[in-house]
Amino acid sequence: MSHETTGHQAHHPALAHHFDSLEQQTETTTLGMWVFLATEVLFFGGLFATYMIYRSWYPDAFTAASRELLVWAGTTNTAVLITSSLTMALAVQAAREGRRRALMLLLASTMALGCVFLGIKAFEYYTEYTVHHIPGPAFQFEAGQFRHAQLFFSLYFVMTGLHAVHMIIGLGVMAVMLWWSYRGVITEDHFNPIEVAGLYWHFVDVIWIFLFPLLYLVGRHAPGGPATERSPGGAVERAVAPDKGAEGSWRSAARAHEEAIRGEKENVALLRDRAELLKRQIEQFVSLGYRSRQFTYQSSELQVTLDQIPAAELDITRAERANAQLRDDARRQGIMPGWLR
Repeated sequence: MSHETTGHQAHHPALAHHFDSLEQQTETTTLGMWVFLATEVLFFGGLFATYMIYRSWYPDAFTAASRELLVWAGTTNTAVLITSSLTMALAVQAAREGRRRALMLLLASTMALGCVFLGIKAFEYYTEYTVHHIPGPAFQFEAGQFRHAQLFFSLYFVMTGLHAVHMIIGLGVMAVMLWWSYRGVITEDHFNPIEVAGLYWHFVDVIWIFLFPLLYLVGRHAPGGPATERSPGGAVERAVAPDKGAEGSWRSAARAHEEAIRGEKENVALLRDRAELLKRQIEQFVSLGYRSRQFTYQSSELQVTLDQIPAAELDITRAERANAQLRDDARRQGIMPGWLR
């Protein structure tokens, strides 16, 4: 009897030649997927660890940058992926029960939800592009947080971009499963490919469940930083006096002003470096015989950058004036620790 069963399975169209039975093939492929997912956990775990380390180093900048993200888009995508996990789980159940039509419908629904996710993510990327949040020469952000905010967006695009790549791969896998279901390869006796594909899809969804709060929510509702007020250009306009006699509050406010001054100076240095780079690019175009209309972008960007430098230098003056005012206010309040002398 066992010989007949083995002979029957040996001729099963889904049984690969290097397996003795479908049961062995199922166990092996499932184990292989779990091992693969373990390596993926290590891969994304390194990215998560890198993000959390930098966030612990620069909490203010990362919080400010996080508030620029479209939280409604992230929330919607979270709901979309949770729903896709539901349709994927139902697809696995339909495959086990041999309901081919329901299986195909659920696989198509899962793919449609995946496409919705990618469409919303593409809209997010386009929005960040329009507000100059793409890391690089055109990146723009509040001067005091410029460098570290650019680090946040670099990690944001790397982490969400790699997740989107995994989602695209998942769509390809689902397309193959849909085709196999249509051709009758997936049957009540052989549904392991759907189970394995479902493991991958659920993993991609779980990664987003961690990405969403980490990038969009953590620190979003935290109190807004030091007691200073900023002008529209980003510079500290004037000091907001801390509680009378509270030396720690004065010290925190002084540090905030000093950080603002450093930030404004870094911004001016970056603008000057960008202007020099654009000038060299234009000189190179001219030396190669290009016509002016062929480097219009560089010329317009150079003019914009040169126009921004005086305003940035004025921001430095405002920040220094606000810092001096803070120290004068502290002396009038009788706060005269060593850091004010």
